[in-house]
Amino acid sequence: MTVEANKMNRVMKTLTVIATIMMPFVVIASIYGMNINLPLEDSPHSFMLIMISMFFVTVAFMLWFKKKKWL
Repeated sequence: MTVEANKMNRVMKTLTVIATIMMPFVVIASIYGMNINLPLEDSPHSFMLIMISMFFVTVAFMLWFKKKKWL
């Protein structure tokens, strides 16, 4: 039972890492998908700024997970 529990813990850790890495994309996309006035809405470079911010947050999460040796 201990071996099975350890395997399940590894699977849960992997799923948690994947969900956490995808979280910035979901949060930022859902906020900017609303039909309300938001910052950077009128800027011609807003799409690129949002994509760059998503990228940097994701890289930060991945580096943090590497540091904790989860990835």
